[in-house]
Amino acid sequence: MRKLSIVFLLSLLVCQLYANSLNEILSKKEIRIGVRKDFPPLGLLKDGKLEGFEILLAEKIGNRILNNQGNVIFVPISGKERIPMLKENQIDLAIAGMAITQQREEEIDFSIPYLTTNMSIVSKKSEQIKKLSDFKGKTLLVVPGTTSNEYVDKEKLMFSDINIKSCTGLQDCFDKLKSGEADGYFHAVLALGVLPVLDSNYELSVKMVGNTDMVAVGVEKGNTELLKAVNKEILNLAKEDFFKDAYNNTFKVYYRGLLDKKYFLLDDIYNFLMTN
Repeated sequence: MRKLSIVFLLSLLVCQLYANSLNEILSKKEIRIGVRKDFPPLGLLKDGKLEGFEILLAEKIGNRILNNQGNVIFVPISGKERIPMLKENQIDLAIAGMAITQQREEEIDFSIPYLTTNMSIVSKKSEQIKKLSDFKGKTLLVVPGTTSNEYVDKEKLMFSDINIKSCTGLQDCFDKLKSGEADGYFHAVLALGVLPVLDSNYELSVKMVGNTDMVAVGVEKGNTELLKAVNKEILNLAKEDFFKDAYNNTFKVYYRGLLDKKYFLLDDIYNFLMTN
């Protein structure tokens, strides 16, 4: 009896570690989606309510996968938690500002992209910085576990003359920048774009570092049917101009028109995918 109990517990644990399949999600009438609570305009917890571009997207995708007959559960997560929570079956999808990188593709699967972004640097206007090499001997803030952090690790030679300092999130990083602990803040333009709006003494001094990144839905590796369902709904939403409408209701308001939608939306890619 004791051996049987141990075997049962082990098998239960193994089951819990594997992601829910599409059939299991439909059977339970429940889908758990990891979203950001601290990364506007993608996701923000404000007055007890989640709002933002990815919240709208997650709600649409979740309800459509469930055929509007179930519960879409939002699970607020940080950047560092996205992949571990997928792999540990704590969430079914991660719609949480996650760019596709080779390193991440080794651990999880990605949907077709729904946004594009690039990495930028914010610094004080008075510093008159225009390119990455202007930071030689200076200090850059980077958040661990982010695409910008991965880029610094990958391109060590490019950053060899720059001091890298860690910070924990948008507010903490901007506070450190304003207090003089660093000379610039290196991160996705999605996050940085609002900082010049909040304080006109700062600017996107280096508008693009590295290549353009594609942002997509994260799914546990091998969860093929769920991934197909997500891809199908992204294309359906594109046909309905959901992304343009969501942009106007979130990005446009948040950035106050300073960043054009051409930096983020993927209309040309959607049109290609829908006609081929």
